[in-house]
Amino acid sequence: MPASRSRWMPTRSSASKNRLAKSRSAAMPNDTTLHSPGDDSMSLTASFHRDGYQIIRQALDPAVVRDVGLFLEESLEAFRRSGSAEVEEHTRSGHFPLDVRLSPRLWELPRQESLQAILRDALGTQALFMHMPPTARFIEPGNPLAAVPAHQDVSYNRHMSDFLTVWIPFVPIDDACGGVTMFEGSQEFPELLDDLSRDVWLKPVPTDGLRRIECQPMHPGDILLLNRWIIHESMPNRSSRPRLSIDLRFFGETARSTKHYLDCQSWTVVPPGGAGSGRVA
Repeated sequence: MPASRSRWMPTRSSASKNRLAKSRSAAMPNDTTLHSPGDDSMSLTASFHRDGYQIIRQALDPAVVRDVGLFLEESLEAFRRSGSAEVEEHTRSGHFPLDVRLSPRLWELPRQESLQAILRDALGTQALFMHMPPTARFIEPGNPLAAVPAHQDVSYNRHMSDFLTVWIPFVPIDDACGGVTMFEGSQEFPELLDDLSRDVWLKPVPTDGLRRIECQPMHPGDILLLNRWIIHESMPNRSSRPRLSIDLRFFGETARSTKHYLDCQSWTVVPPGGAGSGRVA
């Protein structure tokens, strides 16, 4: 079960808090307010193409985000009450059970036209496909084991030839709740990890000399785009509530996947080697 909060959260002096505040003020994440429909004055994802990541504010309908978030909250409560032997294992890793991750209820997010427009702009594609299953996560307060060490998404997803990740929080993300930390300047790095052996997570990649960018605050309805190369890691949850989020991974018509994926045109799941859109190598 998760360690208690007092076992891993250090006490900061006033001086260290001031240094931390100064560091953050000099390293704010890039973010964009979603353009209104029909505004083609600039690319929706210009910062993503330049920096390898981008926060887009209120990219999703807050009502849809609340609906999916409520589904995850109810699923989490039911899972906790189930008495399943897998509860402790999933709590350590922070991953929802597979049946929750496979639920079509989660497809309400990629069905959003606003998100589809952003994805087409970022990927330079018309057709969209999403890796299955999505990674829905719950990070309990004081659970350092669920924090993913510094990594590049390409190392966890070698079955896709090209893709981007959309990280969506269902709760307010602030300094206490934590979220995602980016490492500025790593967006064009080659894959750094050769050894893919792991227990839960892959070994952390080196981040020496890279500036940390904490992607907070964020609010339900905001999204974070990441390319497959940029180094990032999970922040600890020091709040009193679970951190609920989901990772969606998308690719376009010129990319390939050797695992299950969702065809976002027909809204059908294509198995490995299956016929349909020809997205499988």
